[in-house]
Amino acid sequence: MKIRIRYILLLLVISTGVISGSAINNQNNSELLKSLSVCEHDTLRLQILDQLVSINAQQPKIRRQYTDELLKEAELQNNSKYKCKAYLYHIFLDYNEQDLDRINQWMQKLEPLAKKEKLYDILLRGQQCVAEMLLFNEEYEQAEQYAKKMLKETKITNDIYSLIIANITLAGVYQSTYRISQAIEAMEAAFALTPQIENTHLHTALEIDTYLIALYRNTQNYHKWMQQLQIKEQRIQKIIKQNPQKEKTYRGDKLMIYLSYTRYYVEQNQPTLAAKYKKLSDQYFSDEYTVYKLHYYREIGNYYLFLEEWDKALEYVNTMLDILKISYKGYCSALPTKAIILHKMGHYQEALNTEKELFKAKDSLNVMIYNKQLEQLKSSYNTHQVLLKQSHIKSHYQLFALILVISLILILSYFAIRYSRIQKELGKSEKEIRKMAKEVEKATQVKEQFLANISYAVETPLSKVVERSLLLTSANEINEQERSRIVKDITETSHSLMKLVNEILDFSRLESGRMKFNITEIDVQAFIQDIIGTIPSSSINFTSDIPEEETVYTNIDGTCLSKVLNSLVVESTGKGELCVNLKKEPGYMLKISITNSILATSSPDQKIIIRNEINRMIINHFKGEYTIIPDSAIFFSIKYYSVNKNIELK
Repeated sequence: MKIRIRYILLLLVISTGVISGSAINNQNNSELLKSLSVCEHDTLRLQILDQLVSINAQQPKIRRQYTDELLKEAELQNNSKYKCKAYLYHIFLDYNEQDLDRINQWMQKLEPLAKKEKLYDILLRGQQCVAEMLLFNEEYEQAEQYAKKMLKETKITNDIYSLIIANITLAGVYQSTYRISQAIEAMEAAFALTPQIENTHLHTALEIDTYLIALYRNTQNYHKWMQQLQIKEQRIQKIIKQNPQKEKTYRGDKLMIYLSYTRYYVEQNQPTLAAKYKKLSDQYFSDEYTVYKLHYYREIGNYYLFLEEWDKALEYVNTMLDILKISYKGYCSALPTKAIILHKMGHYQEALNTEKELFKAKDSLNVMIYNKQLEQLKSSYNTHQVLLKQSHIKSHYQLFALILVISLILILSYFAIRYSRIQKELGKSEKEIRKMAKEVEKATQVKEQFLANISYAVETPLSKVVERSLLLTSANEINEQERSRIVKDITETSHSLMKLVNEILDFSRLESGRMKFNITEIDVQAFIQDIIGTIPSSSINFTSDIPEEETVYTNIDGTCLSKVLNSLVVESTGKGELCVNLKKEPGYMLKISITNSILATSSPDQKIIIRNEINRMIINHFKGEYTIIPDSAIFFSIKYYSVNKNIELK
């Protein structure tokens, strides 16, 4: 069973939960009590109570008593700083009891006051406890959001200590969700900043050391594990050397260090050194806190397992299981060790009962945890084989369990596959929606541009008509020749304007779908030749790859097609001969290309833009495509069928 980082943090918060030093750090407990009895209700009294809370970190009942006195005195003196400290000490104490509701109650008092007084270091320690308790209750997503919010806020304040605390909290989230590399990265970032706060927040540096020790141990990075152990040990020795009265305060930290040394030398297969640190661990063990008991029984049980002293190992594992009942995951992860010990001792019936207990516990966990524990069952397959030989009835139980497991795997596989398919369908639908949105946006832009062109195209001739009409009605004398010219301009402009208005109306009907079409069968080649023949002084070169013996037809509105062709061949660009070509394309499409048409100019005016847009909409309506190559040619395509192979237009 891996050490849970949140338990380590719990230990550090409680055992080193002093926010800052005071002027009376060198006084011992009795001296502080003597000073308290004669002290007035001033800041010195608050400092003494604060120091008493710190000194009694290893005695929770006494610590709570002094915390209550500190809060009462801070409220009497209306001292915001010590109110916040008292709130935080209460959070530490309730944290050790895993009481999230009480922690939240104290945080509701701490947060507004700490923000108002800008006591961010105190506030962050409280927030850290909240995040760690969320992890303890396996509310991982909420804990991660809380930790990232802390980190974001600390980057704004650019406070080194706050940044360290936020990284510590985020590392705890990553470790609890099995993102070990990210946890190490966040914790090493905090460790890199410790030289800047070591003199003022030594307890925080110790906390970082503890985190890194656990992380390096769990990743079997033995070199860094030993290196970090030595760093932490040196820090504590330095503190105690400077202030021997701190020995009692740091007993819990020394216990954790010696337990870690014991584990290190067990894994390095060095029984002599492991025994040395096991003995030191026994000397410093205290059952005041659940966390100490958990780690002590776990590591010492592992030590006796290493020595193959099965009775002692079983005793410590059983004690550890009693403690771990508060954590269902931890309890389940410790059961296999007990089963192994029982099997080694030859207690097969008890080993079997333990395995059954493990199986029932796993059945209530989520799919991820269930799959991991299933691997543990597979690893103990040989043990099950021995147990199956003892009784035919027991074999039935095992068979039933196997069928149940397979059924669950099949059910989970079915839902996993179904979920995967749904995700793929959702992804596909999302892509289609995005594509449609882009097309709608593009169409809207084209429409807006088109309407702008229409506005300009109507405004210009209309202004000309109004201007000429006003000139005719003016008081100025106009000779007959000039009058005739003005009337001619008005007439021509009016006809042009009327033509433009009709085209706009056609465009509007096409866009709204209200355009009425008269579909008829048309001989395409003959139709094009007729259009060319109606153009005066036509010098249009018409070519076709349709064999003479074959006639191609299309079903289309002849009037609309006539307007399209007339607009394309009525005038050339003047850069060459106007050419019309007709040829067949795959998929029963006819491609009609017009070279050197005025509609293909690279600098079109509003009328040309409008006419091209109307042509495009007509051709698109009949399932064709309309393409412009500037200063070169225009291509459009329509469906056809021949007299030899009549394929209806769809």
